[in-house]
This record gives sequence, structure tokens and C-alpha cells, in this order.
Amino acid sequence: MLDEVVDRLHTQARQQCGATGRTPPSREAIQLTVCALHQAVATEPLFGDEFRRSVGLDDTARDRLLDWWVETLRATLAGQGWPIDPQQGCGDQLVDR
Repeated sequence: MLDEVVDRLHTQARQQCGATGRTPPSREAIQLTVCALHQAVATEPLFGDEFRRSVGLDDTARDRLLDWWVETLRATLAGQGWPIDPQQGCGDQLVDR
């Protein structure tokens, strides 16, 4: 359903990162980001208020959360390393040894 969107975003990210000298995100990183964003947008009408309240956010947080998702997608496409690329793994980065 969103494969074409992922392909276009991945192509755009490779071009943008190539021009800026950053490492482009893997296709899987973009897939995960688009999937999470899609889930969030799809479940917003049913559960958004409850989910935000469950973590202590008030009703005014809805727009800020959408802004956060937009910035997360931008950062992923720009190769800024957030979220962690699944191809790189994250276990070693999260565990203090």
C-alpha cells in the first residue's frame, strides 16, 4: 500500500544525503518510520486522546505530536541517525556495558 511512498522517500533520501555528505538511511529505516507514522495517524481518531493522557500529556499536545512525527520523518530522510537504523542494530547503543 505504501511501498511506492517508501521507494520515493528512499530515493529522495539517497539524493539528499549524497549532496550533503551524510549516510542515507536504509530502506528498512524508512519503512519503519512510515509504518509508525501511518499507525499513529490511523489510530489517532480512536485512541489519540487516551494514548496522550496515558503518558501525562494534555489535549494541547496533539499538534505538537504531529510536529514531532514530521520532524522524525525529516531527520530520518536527512540521514541524521534518528531513529536508529535497524540495519545497524541498537542493542549495543542502549545497553551500558
